[in-house]
Amino acid sequence: MILLAKVALIAVGTAVAGGALISSEGFVHVSVHEKGPGGHNITIVAPATLVTTGMHFVPKQHLRVACDNMKDWGPTVTAAIDQLEKMDDFTLVEVTGKDQHVKVSKEHGAIVVDVNDPENTVYVSTPLRAIESTLKEIEVSETETPRAESRDSRESRDSSSEPD
Repeated sequence: MILLAKVALIAVGTAVAGGALISSEGFVHVSVHEKGPGGHNITIVAPATLVTTGMHFVPKQHLRVACDNMKDWGPTVTAAIDQLEKMDDFTLVEVTGKDQHVKVSKEHGAIVVDVNDPENTVYVSTPLRAIESTLKEIEVSETETPRAESRDSRESRDSSSEPD
């Protein structure tokens, strides 16, 4: 009986540790509600760790393209995230029209985008820690050594450099 209790304790401890690890960066929450007849309601709540872990499976050449595209803005975005993490909750932008309302805010350590118009209601919440981790993963791709050239690209390069 004691052995069974020890096994159960180990299983529960492993589940708690795994849950803590998975939720360490918070959760990404996406909710879309189409208001029309037959409209869809989609809600996804997923651990933000899935995003940062998924970055390891993106081909490095694609991450390098993203890194090149954000090279000028990367330090600015990183500094902004650092400052946002230190600040209390507040609204970044709020726009209200006749039938539309858009709000972008910092709430509980996340960037929240809330859109409400006659056709849809959209809510997206992404933890700042997950955004920061994703940006770091993109930046790291720049410093990693490029993969070996494929045989086809070497052959085409060699054949184009041969004299006529």
